[in-house]
Amino acid sequence: DEALAEDLAVAYDTDTGAPGDGPETITQDELNEIFANLLQEILQEQINNPDPQLFIDQVNSLIRSDYQRYHIAGGGVSTTFGPVGARAEGAFSLGTPVLNTDFELRRINIFTWTGSFDYTLPLIDMLLLAQFYQRVLLVNDPENLLLENSITGKVLSTIVTNLRGNYLRDRLTVDIRSLFIIDTRDLYLSPRLSFDFTDEITLTMGLNLLEARNPPSNDPEDFETGKSIFQTLTSLDQIFLYMRYTF
Repeated sequence: DEALAEDLAVAYDTDTGAPGDGPETITQDELNEIFANLLQEILQEQINNPDPQLFIDQVNSLIRSDYQRYHIAGGGVSTTFGPVGARAEGAFSLGTPVLNTDFELRRINIFTWTGSFDYTLPLIDMLLLAQFYQRVLLVNDPENLLLENSITGKVLSTIVTNLRGNYLRDRLTVDIRSLFIIDTRDLYLSPRLSFDFTDEITLTMGLNLLEARNPPSNDPEDFETGKSIFQTLTSLDQIFLYMRYTF
């Protein structure tokens, strides 16, 4: 507004850009002209040097990111073998946009698949869930790509497990979670106990244990440091305790 514009003052010479003798008030009209000129320069630059990653609507003078369209096709099956439930899924991702180490856009194809099963252990009455996940990059130079979680290998294989049981009339929950990255030998383990004092109050305590056996490089210019799914975090020993109140 005009009050804010009149409060803005700069101590510089408008002709040379050098420091001046005192403040000079900027009016609202001058601010509008500055923003209009700046927008015009941006539009003209886009016209002269089009950027495929940036879309400028010259009618509404809006700048917004362009959507990177890609395609996914896949499917899954599931069945039971007595007390064991099993499921498998797979998918092809075609034309997935990623950046390379030169920060240039590149499109690649990715195949991912997973197999899982669940089984209730009868002696301890706990449900075991286990899943194997694998991602395969259909490229010859995966080390030149900047991928999610900095994993640059062509194949990424992961095993996830969850052992869970309810006791004391479902008031006590035992939950053990684990994640193991086969290719990088990263391990995450989190056992925890939760107790429901009432329907509204739950107390949870547990551990977070992490070990990245092949930690990444500390060199910020080394883009081929994709050795750990946990990025720069290489180890963690944490005890946690929290209370939840719902209403």
